[in-house]
Amino acid sequence: PRDQQIVLEIIKEYGIHNVRIHRIFDNAAKYLQVVRSMDVFIGMKLHSVILAMCAGVPSIMIEYSPKCRDFMMSVNMEKFSININNATYEQLETCFDCILSSQKQVTSNIAYQMISFKKKQLRKASEIQSRIKWDI
Repeated sequence: PRDQQIVLEIIKEYGIHNVRIHRIFDNAAKYLQVVRSMDVFIGMKLHSVILAMCAGVPSIMIEYSPKCRDFMMSVNMEKFSININNATYEQLETCFDCILSSQKQVTSNIAYQMISFKKKQLRKASEIQSRIKWDI
């Protein structure tokens, strides 16, 4: 909730119109349901973009910290990451147009990356589970 003012300032500064801001902060299922209906997601918070990617939605990251770019690089989507300190409307528009012009390919790449991460997490969880010994 405390980031709402920043989002509104960015929208005003860049003259962005017809924007829908979804204020879902504490309901992951509802958040994913709303995000899945989008063609492109623009996010300022790392976890909002991670969840959008998990929902299979191509995303543009407005990066506020190196961890944001790190995530985008980990899913081979760094070209859709814009540093907040030098972001321009033109950069945002270029990313948006690039995603829309190759949406099927971008979506396929996201699905591949998310499935790979899911498999890795399941392997690690299984490994941890097999190492835990409960003496009850």
